[in-house]
Amino acid sequence: MARPSYLDFAYDADGGTSSVAPMPAGIAEGNLIVIVVRTGVTVSRPTIDQGYTDLYYDASQGYGVVAVFTKVATSSETAPTITYGEIETKYIHTFLFDSGTAGAIDSFWQTSSGNDVITFPSVNAVGANSVLLKFGYTSGAPTTFDTAARGTEVVTGDNTTVAYYEDVGAGATTVDSLDFTSDKRAIGVSLVIEESTPTGLTIDSTDASMQRNTNFQVVCSTPATAPTTGNTTLTNGNDTLTPSSVTGSDPYTLTFAVGDLSKQVDATGYDWTLEITP
Repeated sequence: MARPSYLDFAYDADGGTSSVAPMPAGIAEGNLIVIVVRTGVTVSRPTIDQGYTDLYYDASQGYGVVAVFTKVATSSETAPTITYGEIETKYIHTFLFDSGTAGAIDSFWQTSSGNDVITFPSVNAVGANSVLLKFGYTSGAPTTFDTAARGTEVVTGDNTTVAYYEDVGAGATTVDSLDFTSDKRAIGVSLVIEESTPTGLTIDSTDASMQRNTNFQVVCSTPATAPTTGNTTLTNGNDTLTPSSVTGSDPYTLTFAVGDLSKQVDATGYDWTLEITP
């Protein structure tokens, strides 16, 4: 596993009741797509197609909303359509990371005029190799943004919006603030992007040898389907074993009772296939 890396960004604005989300170029299978939609006035919770997760929605202060959608990219991605209940200008920001899964998220509204501060709320990172995406906007274009906030700035294409990303570790939090020269309300959003969990079955270890009338153990992890005594087999030619027990949870310990086998002793060993049926 590795820390997710920021790749690219796309931006668009739309005033209708639906929008085709802007998409960065070069999206590959396994990339993490993060779409942030924000408005300056309150609209109902938007919906999205193409299998995205509706991660977050906040309209608690009554003068704007922020909505966040995420998806781990497939081998063939097309731009999703976002649908709204009202006609109002929506600003759509799409961030692309090479990998990762969406973790903790929170938002903070600066509801009083004249304070000139975007605050990014504290959130906890679960993994040691995480990235924190900080997204902030004001209700009107500020004269300047103070670029002293921690992290690397993303050019958002929208002069009322600012975004940063920074590497964080397990248990890390941020209480970052961003000053701007204006007299506007503002919102800050913090999203943790955790390192991806490995996909696909991994054999972690096996017993060194297999003998008749003994038990043989296999330790495996990250299967697409959890192994059970009813859906798991260990096969070599005409010989098929089913586990007498399955213990643990990622990793799993599979115990096979070995009876009579058609194969004889061979110092070079035999290839066995572990299969877990969905």
